[in-house]
Amino acid sequence: MRQLGHTTDGRTEHIETHVLIDSDEPEEKIRELMEEAENACMAHFALRNPIPWRSRLVHNGKETMDHSG
Repeated sequence: MRQLGHTTDGRTEHIETHVLIDSDEPEEKIRELMEEAENACMAHFALRNPIPWRSRLVHNGKETMDHSG
């Protein structure tokens, strides 16, 4: 990608989730299912509750990078 002039800087400005369900189940049951799915999703949790992070690179047994935030 860099050879084509693209940067490798990542960022997130907005996330949307659209769930389309056709079902005979009552609306309340579908809403409960959606809430359960959101609560079980690690990405949703991390976005709502920022947590410390760390990335390490070990190349041929030698740590060459350690970032955290």
